[in-house]
Amino acid sequence: MNSYNELTEEEAHYYGFLSMESFFRWQSTLEPSHVVVTYEEEEEEGEVFRSTSCLYTDGDGGVMEFKNWCEIFEEFGMKIALRGCTYCDIEFGEMEDIAAILEGNAIEDIGNKFIKDEA
Repeated sequence: MNSYNELTEEEAHYYGFLSMESFFRWQSTLEPSHVVVTYEEEEEEGEVFRSTSCLYTDGDGGVMEFKNWCEIFEEFGMKIALRGCTYCDIEFGEMEDIAAILEGNAIEDIGNKFIKDEA
């Protein structure tokens, strides 16, 4: 990984890009855009862990990655990282929309966890 935390080809595929070229075209359209991916994995105890990630571009080369789990706040916060750039612009409304998607999936997971704990 380089100093700018560039997206790898495997990560680009995870977000639905067929190639790095298609990812580079997407981040250079001069139109803000985001891609949301939810991944579910069954753990050993039979619980389902859901991870939601969002890749956002400002359309001018700036890319941010959002994840609905972070080390400090766990499922009650989100992790934000610049990917392959030194800055990225975002409108307040777009940031709120992305946060609502990530929070909604995290709250659903928390609710399911509490239901299982009570059973």
